[in-house]
Amino acid sequence: MPASLKHLAVGLLAASVLTLSGCLAVAAAGGAAGGVAYVMGDLEAVVEATPQKTIKAAELAADDLKLLRIASEASDLEGKLTLRTSSDKKITVTVKKETDAASKLSIRVGIFGDEAMSRALYDKIRAHL
Repeated sequence: MPASLKHLAVGLLAASVLTLSGCLAVAAAGGAAGGVAYVMGDLEAVVEATPQKTIKAAELAADDLKLLRIASEASDLEGKLTLRTSSDKKITVTVKKETDAASKLSIRVGIFGDEAMSRALYDKIRAHL
């Protein structure tokens, strides 16, 4: 095998190891934070509450952050809350039942996401649960 091809192979191997270890670090950090992950513009977490209780907590959190409520609905299986920021950015909070005692929560701010706003809203929701 020519030396340049060996260097290319070693470089590709090193890049893939670094990439994989980065993914593992992100996954570990998400797990360490209580199952909270920010992925492609969505903050996702599992909370120990029903969808109805989670949506109620999200409404209270929205009030704390002075967000405008546009629509809210919740059932035993799922819930959705639509909000607007003062700069008219849309926020969507969705909740789906995972077990009798836990729900999957997803927060999306705007089209591309806003991690800081998502985490602020999540922290307030957790405070009300």
